[in-house]
Formats: sequence, structure tokens, C-alpha cells
Amino acid sequence: MTLTPNQLAVLKALRRYFYLRTAQIKDLVYPRDKDCSVTRECMRRLHGIGFVRRHEPRIVEMGKMTAPPIFILTQKGGCVLAAETGDTSDLLTVEPNFSDWLSLNHYCALSSLHMTIDGAIAKQSRVKQHALYFEHEVFNAQAKEPSDRFRLHTTISKMPLVYCCPDSAFEIEFTGMRRAVFVEREMGSDMPGRVAAKKCKGYAGLHSTGLFKRHFPEARDFRVLAVCPKPSWRDLLRKEMKDKPGAELWTFAAVEDINVEKFLSVPILYTVDRGPLPFTPAGPSPAAPGAEGSGGGSAGGGS
Repeated sequence: MTLTPNQLAVLKALRRYFYLRTAQIKDLVYPRDKDCSVTRECMRRLHGIGFVRRHEPRIVEMGKMTAPPIFILTQKGGCVLAAETGDTSDLLTVEPNFSDWLSLNHYCALSSLHMTIDGAIAKQSRVKQHALYFEHEVFNAQAKEPSDRFRLHTTISKMPLVYCCPDSAFEIEFTGMRRAVFVEREMGSDMPGRVAAKKCKGYAGLHSTGLFKRHFPEARDFRVLAVCPKPSWRDLLRKEMKDKPGAELWTFAAVEDINVEKFLSVPILYTVDRGPLPFTPAGPSPAAPGAEGSGGGSAGGGS
């Protein structure tokens, strides 16, 4: 069957972000669909022909009697998408699933975050993005060890056991330099002190061993981007992380400050002892490539 451009756009979005709610699909593909009716009809059709799967969440959101469904791309849908686009990277190595249903809200929050980052990067030309990976991506379905099975899971050492498992990761290029950004999307379900203690050793080891190049071989270095539920939560995590190993690798932002307009143009990031800082140093605007920009430090993509 022949798919419409919007239907293909839906499949492409699910291939990139893996887990999406109806409202997220609307924002990406049908931004003028105020009541989501057009979006819902599209998803019903794609679900009916087996190109997507639908999940009704078991956990009801606060204040609501029903929770919005979550969609994923099927292998059949990935094959159709790859046939239409001619891009074999659209094929699914392993079909995602809903087995870890307690994490689905987190997965959708990660999707929203990266939709925003993608939108910010698309609006300018100074920063390029080369890759995007998620913690739930299965790299080898036959493997038993997590570091062989999941794309981002990395075992730093076995004695003692130290591993690093970012929520997501992407690679950027700025002024010819590539940097990996490992994301920790905090939902506020754990204490900042526990988060710092649990995650610092993994990233410190990822840096000292150079194992981050397992995921991003062309990256010169990396930073951790901790996206926090509130500014106060962000500042407490900064305080808890300050004396931990690898603290210099961490940057912090409140999720309310991350939007398409601010992410690459307004200082919203913090280190353990500085901030706010821009994601990249100030420079020429894409709209005025001949203009002179001032230098400065950065927390994300700059030096």
C-alpha cells in the first residue's frame, strides 16, 4: 500500500524516538490538529495494518482517570519505512516492546527532551548532530551480558563491578570538533545524593578508560547533561556531585529551561561551580554568518 507523507513522517518519528504518545506525534507531524482527532485517526490506520503497536499504560497519571496510549514502530513498519526512504538505517535491528512498563513514562520524557534538542539544532547551522541513542536500544538480542545486549550499557570493571548506563546519548559537532553528550533525565523519583553516588563512578570510568569511544569513535571527549525536574533539584544535585570523581564532566539544567528557543542560544547550563553557561560559546548567528561573535566558556559543546 502507498502511505501518505504524514504517515511516513509518523513512522520516521517512531524510528528515531522509539516511544511516543499521541500528543507528541501531533506536535511533530500534525501541529495544527488542535483536538488530536486527525492524529488519532492516523494512528488507528497505522495500528490496523500492523506498522505500529499501541500500549495502554497501567499507571494512571495524576488527576486523570485514563492515561494516553504509547506507540512504538514494528519491524514491519520499519521495513516499509526503509523501502520508502531507501535508507537502511530505518530498519529495526530489534523491535522495541512494552515489557518494562514501569519505565515507559521515562522513555516518553526522553523522547520529548530529544524532540526539543532536535528542534533547536534544526533551527541553526553552527551545531550539527551526528547520532542519537537510547538506553533501551537492544544492540544484540542474543547476548546475555547487558553491555553486549544494550547499545549504551558499558561495563567499566567487573572487580569491583562498575558500569555506566546513560538514559540517552547524542553526538554533536561544533567548529569541527565532535563531542558526545550523555544524558541523565532525572524524574525526581530518587534523592539527588543517591543519584550522584550511584552514577559518578560510571562516568568517571567511562572517561578514564576512553570507553566512551565505543559509542562515539570520532568524539574527542564527552560531557554528562543532567536534566533535572526543578531548579532547586538541579542545584542540590550540583552540590552533591561537587566532590565526586568525574565531577568536572557534569553539566546540569532544569527541564523547564530547555526549549527550542533557549537550548543553543541562552545560558541555561551549570557545572558544579559555575553557571549559567551556554551550550556552546557565543559566535556568529546562522542568520548573519558574517557577523562577529564574542568568545566565552560553555558547558556543552564548546571548549
